[in-house]
Amino acid sequence: MENIALSLEEKSQLQEWICQKRNKGKFTLLYKMRRDGWNATTFHTKCDNKGPTVTVLYSTNGTVHGGYTSQSWTSSAQGYYGIDPKAFLFQLRSKGDRNLQRFSNCSQSGNNAIYCNYNYGPTFGSGHDLLTFKGISGTNEAGFRLNGQFNLGNTYANEFRDCLNDGQLIVYDLEVYQFDEESDFVVLEIPWRDCPEWDEKLLEELKYEVENYVPAEETNTPTANILMMGEVGSGKSSFINTINSIFRGNITNPAITGTSAHSLTNSLKIYRMKSHQLSSKPLKFHLFDTPGLEEDQGIDAQELCYILDGHLPDRYMFNPSCQATPAIPGFKKNPEMKDKIHLVAFIVDARTTYDMTDKITSKIQNLRSKISQRVKLFEATLTM
Repeated sequence: MENIALSLEEKSQLQEWICQKRNKGKFTLLYKMRRDGWNATTFHTKCDNKGPTVTVLYSTNGTVHGGYTSQSWTSSAQGYYGIDPKAFLFQLRSKGDRNLQRFSNCSQSGNNAIYCNYNYGPTFGSGHDLLTFKGISGTNEAGFRLNGQFNLGNTYANEFRDCLNDGQLIVYDLEVYQFDEESDFVVLEIPWRDCPEWDEKLLEELKYEVENYVPAEETNTPTANILMMGEVGSGKSSFINTINSIFRGNITNPAITGTSAHSLTNSLKIYRMKSHQLSSKPLKFHLFDTPGLEEDQGIDAQELCYILDGHLPDRYMFNPSCQATPAIPGFKKNPEMKDKIHLVAFIVDARTTYDMTDKITSKIQNLRSKISQRVKLFEATLTM
């Protein structure tokens, strides 16, 4: 499914509905189901007592809808209804097409606007008008078949009921944003960089340049080793699959991808690219895939140094409870230049650049200091 993110125009529309003014208010991502998992406890841990929030559901049929509340979510054991005259439900797209609808509370006093329960995801209205999900469950690449419900018309106006996704709760993702009405939403007046016109000619020129790349003779190495790093869910492994598919000439999935609360990549994996236009001749660069960065898990500084210096073998399995040491099988005590990392590419999800937690940001800064001591080239690649 395409466009699994709010556009600037859609965020501006929400700002207008909430603040009666566009470009007013800041969105900060708190909870993302494809990143954090289908788990009511996780939702409450990340979203309780955070003030106003916007909940967004991205249905697999292209519909985008959700709800806003100016009140905080809480983890009530018994469950209770919150009063919020400012709360509303909304729709931004209907089956892929722009379709703006705002569903107001039928009660001017805002009775039964939201329902707070420790075992429920975001829930609006009595009945409930919108219950997103309960408890905990899993997913697959097709999306989440949520166990919530639509019953629009109990608390929120139902004159457009047929527009609200036909009552379906099969979503590709669900996000909850904290909304700070006092902050300004900055939109650049001009693009931050000039982009060339993308066409088939440019694609072929870029492919030719990469296919004919050879490391400088003075480096004394036959290939350039590129270490891929990034937060869980940033699209690191998908990026590797995309690069491989471009040069193979067909869709390939050598790197494991999917959705999980933790990284699906649990080993150091070296991918050797080949081009079908060069009779499957190996290209002069290798991509090294690593586990995604997490607040309390993932590669530590010492293991990163071992990778950068070329000590760890291909397919080395990382173990959170037992860090790598020179005693592990395959450990290269005297690595050559061809074993070492020559470039580090950090993959960032462009939609969540400003939503990284302080712990993740601190971890990246710490790891980057280790990288700068050993590798001269460091770049950031944005994905969507």
